[in-house]
Amino acid sequence: MGKDTGQRNDADDDHVIAAAVAAHADLIVTGDCKHLLPIGTHQGIAIVTARELVDRLDARSKT
Repeated sequence: MGKDTGQRNDADDDHVIAAAVAAHADLIVTGDCKHLLPIGTHQGIAIVTARELVDRLDARSKT
């Protein structure tokens, strides 16, 4: 998976990350290839594309 740098590239995305942390989310699903996706993970929360989410759900349904 990605690396947790602890840093974000766009202050406008802080509310997205803060909400995910507050909600104890497992994932942040985004199309933000410039800022959020390169982070990879934040505090153990994976940051993924919609395609990655579908793939994860598909793999889960096969187990």
